[in-house]
Amino acid sequence: MTHPLGYYVDPSPVLDALAEKYGYQLERMSIAEKFQTISILSMTLFHYTNSPGLSIRIIWNPLNWPSDSLRESLVSLDGSTPKTLMSLMEALVAQLRHQQLSEVNAAALVH
Repeated sequence: MTHPLGYYVDPSPVLDALAEKYGYQLERMSIAEKFQTISILSMTLFHYTNSPGLSIRIIWNPLNWPSDSLRESLVSLDGSTPKTLMSLMEALVAQLRHQQLSEVNAAALVH
């Protein structure tokens, strides 16, 4: 069962904008894609923490290369603020936490 981004974290203007633009796609992401996205956004934020004032562009790691569709979505985040990227990471972590708890609870019901 999927829920809108606001279900997982406290609503904010940044999160509302992300949900409107990417919500459906984020809900359809696999667990692996969510972890990969968090990794890519984390690496991007790390880079810009060391280079403040630069316009954010997503940083790609050849060892963690995303699928074409995921890469296209992440490229659209170029120019975003650190707050936007952190909000997206927060929402993905909350989705993962909820998704994994749901799977654990479902498995417990089967046994």
